[in-house]
Amino acid sequence: MSQGPGETGILEAAIAVMTEKGYHGTSVRDIAVRAGLSPAALYYHFESKQDVLATIMERGIEELLRRTRAALA
Repeated sequence: MSQGPGETGILEAAIAVMTEKGYHGTSVRDIAVRAGLSPAALYYHFESKQDVLATIMERGIEELLRRTRAALA
């Protein structure tokens, strides 16, 4: 039994859809369909579209900080 794309797959789908449609033009359904999930399954991982965006931003900032620290070292 497949467990779906998980959090990483959802975030990748969200980035792809938001790149095409923008944040305001993207619905939770758009993200779920791109990830191969139902909207209800997406809500299992994230509370809202805003939560998805916040997670994308937090992970991007963490990666930027990691690379900056590595470059400084």
